[in-house]
Order: sequence, then structure tokens, then C-alpha cells
Amino acid sequence: HTLYEKFILEYFRREHPELRASASQIPWALDGGTRQLLPVMQSDITLSKGGKMLIIDAKYYERSLQSRYGAQTLHSSNLYQIFTYVKNKDAELAVTSEPYEVSGMLLYAK
Repeated sequence: HTLYEKFILEYFRREHPELRASASQIPWALDGGTRQLLPVMQSDITLSKGGKMLIIDAKYYERSLQSRYGAQTLHSSNLYQIFTYVKNKDAELAVTSEPYEVSGMLLYAK
């Protein structure tokens, strides 16, 4: 999975130099509490240009979907993870005076 993540990051760095591509840490938006008890939020790929940012979480599984109650669904933990990345990055940028837009994408290997 690490090779898959690094390939995507390097692809964007090489093929799309107009974008800033990185694997960045996203700080937790806390009102207080103990930050050291929380895990580090490390994005696989973050693409940005101007006031737009796309956080990509690359997933490499044998099976991209899970079976739950007879239905095929995405892994809920993946949805929670990308949602957390986007909401915390959005909170970080909210204190700036610059306009911005943060989006998230789950990218599964097939």
C-alpha cells in the first residue's frame, strides 16, 4: 500500500507541476484537551492550487468493499477518516482571510 500511495504522489508531482502535491500532516482542531492522545493525521496526497485543496486518501485492499447485512458497502472507517481530514483542514484554514475550498477523495486501487 505504501508503494501505491507514493506512486500517486510522485505522479502528481511529475505530471502536474501546476499543482502543489504533498503528503502533509493535518492538525486537530481542538477547543482544549490532550492533543498528545490523538493520532497524527497524515494525508497520503494533498493537492492544492490557489484557494482549492483536495485531500486524497489512497486505499489498497484485496477487496475494496465490505459485506454488511448482505449489502456491499465502502469501509466506514475510510469514510470517517477522509471526513475527519477534510473537516480539520477546513477548520485550520477558516482562520485565514483567504478564500478556500477543501475537498476529499477516497482512491481505491482496482
